[in-house]
Amino acid sequence: MQADSVLDLYLDDVRRVRALKAGTAETSYYPALGALLNGVGGQLRPRVFCLHHPSGDAGIPDFGLFEQAQFRRDEAPTRAATVTPERGVVEVKGASHKIDALVKGKQVREQYLPAYGLVLATNLWQFRLLDVGGTVVETFDLATDEAGFWSLAAGSRPDTLRGRFNDFLQRCLLTRAPLARPSDVAFFLASYAREALARLAERAQLPALGGLRKGMEDALGIHFDGPDGERLFRSTLVQTLFYGVFSAWVVHARAGGQGFDWRASSWSLHVPVMSLLFHGDAAGIGAAWAGAAAGCGCTRAGAGGPACVLHRLQRCTSGAVFLRAVPGVFRPGAAPAAWRLVHPARDRPLPGGAGGPHRDELT
Repeated sequence: MQADSVLDLYLDDVRRVRALKAGTAETSYYPALGALLNGVGGQLRPRVFCLHHPSGDAGIPDFGLFEQAQFRRDEAPTRAATVTPERGVVEVKGASHKIDALVKGKQVREQYLPAYGLVLATNLWQFRLLDVGGTVVETFDLATDEAGFWSLAAGSRPDTLRGRFNDFLQRCLLTRAPLARPSDVAFFLASYAREALARLAERAQLPALGGLRKGMEDALGIHFDGPDGERLFRSTLVQTLFYGVFSAWVVHARAGGQGFDWRASSWSLHVPVMSLLFHGDAAGIGAAWAGAAAGCGCTRAGAGGPACVLHRLQRCTSGAVFLRAVPGVFRPGAAPAAWRLVHPARDRPLPGGAGGPHRDELT
């Protein structure tokens, strides 16, 4: 990834502010955060504009997130009674501020959430997205502690972190966007799948993965050998989990079912590898699922990457239209249980709705 990624630009700005030793712990970093959010918002269609200190009746948030479509071309938005930050607001504290204290504070929960319905809370290096009910629906930590964050700002940054952070912020800015097109859902599926793949790579030594790999080889009739075998195994596992569960949801929704339970996915798909993943050695599969699927840090019961995608499907503005279009977005891969995400620009153009840039297949 290019050196001028949004993460690099943000951390470079943060480093410069800290090096001056003349700034405040919080407000001196506002320009860096504003540039970060505008950099990500500029990647989306419609663009999302980050406005510093929007006025309103519920106090003054640090930032408001507005759809650029609300304004004329090249017009910088000004706050008016009829214009609200429909993509939510941002509350910022200094790097030493405890993120749990910020998330649980009255300012976030009693002031901004009731008024705006969505708050991105951050202490510069930890990010938490809260919905109107106060549930943390997205999380991201740039480091394990504050010292690690300052070291990251002053040093090198891994490419995987650049991509994951950009994806995370895109999901935050798109949380309020309507899911009206297959490409919108495809974006979230691919985004969470990439996050799960990265987390699985971090947990590659989980003992349960060895048995799971052997079981998948037997079920699919293939072998993950050679120098790329481990990468292919992890990619196949994540794709099978995400797109298999999603396919089961499609079957469930087409049948008019209510209360979809992802744990029952294998029963509706009738695919052996799904039975292996969900009904094999419960302890081993559970550990592997935790490593592969906990893509978003969501605090919902039973949360994981696929679970959060399914939660977002509740916001589909036209379920019937979406379900008819599903075959245009998902099609069988090389193995019966392996589903791959089709690049819309290659197979058939789809209008770019709320869901940011389209992605190639996970592998």
